[in-house]
This record gives sequence, C-alpha cells and structure tokens, in this order.
Amino acid sequence: MNIEILILLMAFQAKHLIADYYLQFPYMYLNKGKENGWTEPLADHAGVHAFFTTIIVIVFLVLHRNNYSMAEAVIMLMVTISFDFLTHFFTDRWKAIKKDTPDTTEFWYSLGIDQMIHHVVGIIIVFWITQG
Repeated sequence: MNIEILILLMAFQAKHLIADYYLQFPYMYLNKGKENGWTEPLADHAGVHAFFTTIIVIVFLVLHRNNYSMAEAVIMLMVTISFDFLTHFFTDRWKAIKKDTPDTTEFWYSLGIDQMIHHVVGIIIVFWITQG
C-alpha cells in the first residue's frame, strides 16, 4: 500500500473521531432526532465533518498541485465536501429518528451501520482523490 494512502486513511479516521465525538456538542446530539428544530444542529454537526474533510483534501491538493488543474482541484474539493456533508447529514438523521436506546440490540446495529457508512465515505474519498 502506498504510504500516502495509509496517511490519508489515518487522517480520515482521526477526523471522524474528532468530529463525531469530541466536537459533537449536546445541542447537536440532543436535537438532531427531534421533530422540529433538528436541521441546524444536524447541519452544524455535518459541517464540522465537512470542514475537516476540506482541510485534508486541501493539504492533499497542495502537495499534488502539479497533478491537477485549478478546475479539477475545485471540482474535487466541492464534490468531496458535499459528499461528506450530505452522507453524514442523512445517515445521522436516519439514526436519530429511529429513537433506539443503548439498552436495545437495534441501537447497536444502527450505531454500527452509522459508523460503517461514515468510515466507508472516508475510504471512498481517499480512493477518489488518489486516482488522479
């Protein structure tokens, strides 16, 4: 495996840990499953993920600026940010409206699916940006 791909995968794992746990504040996780008032806290949470994805992809693009035109770099950045934001937004909303509680098997299945989707998104982004 290319060391660069390994570093990117590790960066996305760290991004996920930081954004999903350390920077997900109570107003986000307590409100994203409500019937009303859930859009902003959920968008803020997905935005934290998109912000860190932006940093990772920009660093990658700066290190590989000779491999991409400016238009390709902008498209790559916009697609990866949008993909990360939207998948995180809709996956977390799905999990939040299920209203499962940690004392149920369904909660743990949902949490596992949620986390797998988020990690696969990072893997897809790494695959896509390193194909140029």
